[in-house]
Amino acid sequence: MKRVLIISLSIAALQKAQAQRLVFLPEVGVQTFKTDARSSSPLQGYKSYSSLSPTIGGRLMYISKNGHGPYVGFHMGDLTISSYDNTTSRSVGVTLYRYEAGYQWLSKPVYFKHLWDNGMNREEFENLSRKGLAVQLQPSAGLVYTRGTAGSNTYSFSGTTYNDFGYRANIGLNAGLGLMLSNNGKPFLSLSFNYTKSFGDIYRSELHSGTNSAYQTTKASGWNFGAGVPITILKKKK
Repeated sequence: MKRVLIISLSIAALQKAQAQRLVFLPEVGVQTFKTDARSSSPLQGYKSYSSLSPTIGGRLMYISKNGHGPYVGFHMGDLTISSYDNTTSRSVGVTLYRYEAGYQWLSKPVYFKHLWDNGMNREEFENLSRKGLAVQLQPSAGLVYTRGTAGSNTYSFSGTTYNDFGYRANIGLNAGLGLMLSNNGKPFLSLSFNYTKSFGDIYRSELHSGTNSAYQTTKASGWNFGAGVPITILKKKK
């Protein structure tokens, strides 16, 4: 995964002189993790649910004059799990680090003023100096590498004792869609919705409640939502 990050950064550096824009997007958001809790008896089946964790990070995006290019990103946040009965949730004291690299596409802006004013033709609109609010779609796809801080904890909540015994790093595929909002050609807000499909477990623990026992596994698969203000680092001169 480190090679992927190095290659993506190299591409951005090589194309820097010709880049239309080099944009950094700081983000705050939330991420879900898929958790399975299975009893020691296979006949009792298992429960599956998602846990919500806050994240913070950002993406560095190269956007060519054609509206597409590579990106690299980094996000971090505490791993949150739900109780075995899925009634409460808590942080397990483990920080997850997510590294990502991939490719993105940015559509042409759709201006709200042009949509609302039906009496204005295309030529008249293009001659406007201030076109107002616009939105652009930004689909992306790439690879994700997630790792957690090492540790082994024992804790209790909701009447259940948890014995952690595994934190594993894994890779996954990431795909999503972003919305870039701008006013008179200047971006002011970005919203992103992504889904990550990971391979393998990132967290494991044993559960004990009275005479009952089970084990719980958590994958880095899940949805993540982020919001931030785009910062243009480099813009090609016309």
